[in-house]
Amino acid sequence: MKRLLFPFYRISLWIIGRIPDSIWKEKKRETAERQSILNPGKKPEPEKYYAWRLAAVMAILFWGMGLAVFVEIMMGRAEESMLSMHLLRPAYGEGYRETELEVSIEGESGNMVLPIQISEQEYTAEEIQEIFKEITGELEQQITGENPSLEKVRNDLVFPASLYGGAVEAEWMVSPADLLDTKGQILREPEETGELAEIRVLLKYREYQAEYTCYACIYPPARTEGEMLGKHLKEEVVRADEKGKYENKLILPEAVDGRKVIWKKPSLHMGAYLGVLVVIGAALVWIQQKKSIQKLEQQRKIQLIRDYPEILFKMAMLLGAGLTLKGTFRKIAEEYREQKPEKLRYAYEEMWAACKEMENGVGEAAAYEKFGKRCGEPGYIKLGSILSQNLKKGAKGLQELLEQEAETGFEDRKHAARKLGEEAGTKLLFPMMLMLAIVLVVLTVPAVMSF
Repeated sequence: MKRLLFPFYRISLWIIGRIPDSIWKEKKRETAERQSILNPGKKPEPEKYYAWRLAAVMAILFWGMGLAVFVEIMMGRAEESMLSMHLLRPAYGEGYRETELEVSIEGESGNMVLPIQISEQEYTAEEIQEIFKEITGELEQQITGENPSLEKVRNDLVFPASLYGGAVEAEWMVSPADLLDTKGQILREPEETGELAEIRVLLKYREYQAEYTCYACIYPPARTEGEMLGKHLKEEVVRADEKGKYENKLILPEAVDGRKVIWKKPSLHMGAYLGVLVVIGAALVWIQQKKSIQKLEQQRKIQLIRDYPEILFKMAMLLGAGLTLKGTFRKIAEEYREQKPEKLRYAYEEMWAACKEMENGVGEAAAYEKFGKRCGEPGYIKLGSILSQNLKKGAKGLQELLEQEAETGFEDRKHAARKLGEEAGTKLLFPMMLMLAIVLVVLTVPAVMSF
């Protein structure tokens, strides 16, 4: 996906690089803080973040607007084709077609919209006689359906209500009438030795008619489960349409009362509507990307609250075992790194970042305070302050203080879990109400109908 966006990404970087810092300095700072929180230990790059977002929007606008322009050009070509002063007539059996044309008349101001009804093409007397011969020559093969021939019929025959693309009507007559219906379906079980059925069809086109007779030997069907399913699927067939005139084109007049007439179809401007949809889609992508960051921040906050009492208990235990405060802090961070968890644990990542700061010369007290501020949650800010102050005053009483703070952290954790449960319950309220309504309908409707 990024390969497709890369050309737009380069352009976006160029655009963002030329925006004065005074315009988006505050927004840039907020984004950098968010990136530092979500990616501990990594350098924030707000310019690249906004460049990728802008690249996605530019890609949608570029390809979407290109499609909109293409559609508009094609619609324009369709309008130009009307200058040939004719309309294609519906083919045989397609029935009439209605359309509207926009007309401009020489000497008249403005255009008028004229509704036009175009009738279908018709066959001549010679053509219909040839069609009758063609139909009767192929009729036996056409009505056999899934049967190999009319000499051994085990499945339903196919008696279409119309033939030759719907141009010719077919009226079917069968004897005996209780064996086959006029659709070709077998009505009853025939004798095992087979029963002979006479099939007559009357072909009609306007005032012309032709009759054809053939015979079929009907045997009991060897039905399987699959064949039954296929039979049901093929029961509904629709074949009918009206016939057309002799010509396949409707010639439009070139002049009226000696004045020139120009015909064209009304412009639909589909490209403009598509362009609006493209802009809306690009805006939705921009908003969705922002919401994904907010979702990650919420997940990070929940995780920090859950890990807080666990970290405090670990620190209290290690301090009680005789480790120094710095050694305790480092050991917890190193154990996390050695486990190599699949899911990022933000609190432990910030602890590891604080250890790296101390290695690079940052004071221990300052590193603890920065750790709390980077985490951002009140408990961690307080923890950073406690560690910094006890470093100056001495570690006496620190273990008990951390244990008390851990108890408070557990209460906060329970409160957060309870709040999440309430939110989940609220989301389930509507489905539960809907299920209750369904149950009430199921119980009350039969009772009401019984009166």
